[in-house]
Amino acid sequence: MKYKILDNDEVVKVKLNQAPFSIRLTCCDCGLTHDVKILKYKGLVADEIEMIFSRNRRSTAKQRRKRVCRW
Repeated sequence: MKYKILDNDEVVKVKLNQAPFSIRLTCCDCGLTHDVKILKYKGLVADEIEMIFSRNRRSTAKQRRKRVCRW
């Protein structure tokens, strides 16, 4: 999976339908990686989204192996 590098406060726009949208987020400082699933569903008041974050240990290890220690 290719990564897109974002600047601080940069916006990511996604078009949601009923199928889940997935994105992988990696911290540029420590390499911690999360898989994020974004789901759209009809709530009682309005359309809502649900975001599910799960730590991706394999991708985190891969990112940290590539990184040069800065300490």
